[in-house]
Amino acid sequence: MGLAASQSRLLSLTARLSDLELQAQSISNAKIRLSDMSAAASKTYSDALDKETMKVYSGLQNNGTSSYIEATAKNLTTYGAISSTDKQRFIKDSSNKVLVTTAVGNAYDSANGVSNTFLDKIVGYHDEASATAAGKTYDSGAITYNTNVYNEIKESGGWNNPGDTNMSDKDWLSAQIENGNIFLYEFDSTAGSSGTGDYTNVSWTSGDATLQEVSDTTQTAKAEAVYDTTMASIQAKDKRFDLNLTTIDTEHTAIQTEIDSVKKVIDKNIERSFKIFDA
Repeated sequence: MGLAASQSRLLSLTARLSDLELQAQSISNAKIRLSDMSAAASKTYSDALDKETMKVYSGLQNNGTSSYIEATAKNLTTYGAISSTDKQRFIKDSSNKVLVTTAVGNAYDSANGVSNTFLDKIVGYHDEASATAAGKTYDSGAITYNTNVYNEIKESGGWNNPGDTNMSDKDWLSAQIENGNIFLYEFDSTAGSSGTGDYTNVSWTSGDATLQEVSDTTQTAKAEAVYDTTMASIQAKDKRFDLNLTTIDTEHTAIQTEIDSVKKVIDKNIERSFKIFDA
């Protein structure tokens, strides 16, 4: 092989070597990204396993076992939403405002300080006589419940609405409880300055025996399916990357060996050229 041919071959091999090293670096970076994706998938799955949802007792089933439904801010604070015998609760935010639906809040504002007007908007009547006049069945429980709603909003200095969608979202409720953003109030017959009782703050997890935090099995199952699919994809890509790196490493070694050989040929050609000039 002549000197010019050897130098041309060396340049070609060096370019190929650089290309292989660039490919290897790109694959190494991709493997790092896969590692980050794997860590993110593991965290998402772990968070789902830790995630809990609030459930509320809704009565007894026909076989005598207790029945629970997923709690939301709306069904916890709406008359008859859980059962006709369910207790009354209030949920307040950090500013002590009562959380209500838009309809309840608007009814309070438009009542202009008249409780009967509020009841007419929410219940459809404010006493038995007005119910009869309207051709409706009188429900004393609804009147008592919603009178308490009106009074609690008034005493608390107003109402707040986090959005009707959030009010009906079990995940929103669980997140707000976990972050300490909302507080539960229930009737205590021993509270109040008048001795007739009052609504007082109780613990979400221990202040009400009808409430319980349980693992969200539906979300866990979904998260597990996503995790398994994601990890299978990551592992498959990682194996392909490893195979590519092995191929690149093998070719890199072969080319490096050939480069060393070509360099020796070039050195010998140069050495012979100098001997000719010396002669």
